[in-house]
Amino acid sequence: MITHEAFEVFDQRLVGSQKQPYPMTANAYFAGSKGANLLAKLILWWIRSDGHYCYRNNNTGVPRRMRDGQIKWTPGSKFASGAGDIFATIKGRSCFFEVKVGKDRVSASQMSFKEGIEGSGGAYTICHTFDEFITEYQSILNN
Repeated sequence: MITHEAFEVFDQRLVGSQKQPYPMTANAYFAGSKGANLLAKLILWWIRSDGHYCYRNNNTGVPRRMRDGQIKWTPGSKFASGAGDIFATIKGRSCFFEVKVGKDRVSASQMSFKEGIEGSGGAYTICHTFDEFITEYQSILNN
């Protein structure tokens, strides 16, 4: 998912951005995260560390334990079917990043949303690895 070289650069940026006597390392910052969750955290942090605005779209919802012990599902964002996992504004441009790891596949609604965003001048990127994200991110910065 992430090469050793990319992780070293990431670790240097993370430690360098903190004004604490004992800054947190990338290993500690992302401890316990794996798969799509880890990739999304890496992407979010990278965009923010570059000074751009971004947030994660919770489009799946969360389980909540009720007082009586039952578990109820709270739906996620109803923003738009097919919207990316991460929304960002980079150099004034609307950018969406869809995180796909393992056997996860792009849905028809995501492809439709991608076409609409790109047709109006935005960027919609599907990221399977951190290195793929970096390549697409550099392309967005250079356009």
